[in-house]
Amino acid sequence: MVLVVVVLQFFRPSKNISEEISNNDILKAEDLPREVSRILVTSCYDCHSNNTNYPWYSEITPVNFFLDNHVKDGKRHLNFSEWAKLWIRRILYDIFS
Repeated sequence: MVLVVVVLQFFRPSKNISEEISNNDILKAEDLPREVSRILVTSCYDCHSNNTNYPWYSEITPVNFFLDNHVKDGKRHLNFSEWAKLWIRRILYDIFS
């Protein structure tokens, strides 16, 4: 059993980490007050952007797979890193639907 747990530690999902903020990111696309930007980054960006700040326990399998799924699901619903594209898609959907 211990050997299985050790072997599983070598299988990890890829991390959601980006080094740059794109022009589509809400922080660049919108003129937000500093406090709102801070709240978004500290409270929402880990699950709703292309850059997650992972907690220490994300290094442990199977927790890392749970977190990976959670982040992907959060980004599927709302991704602040793709904010500008989101509104374009929404407008096109409204026009052509």
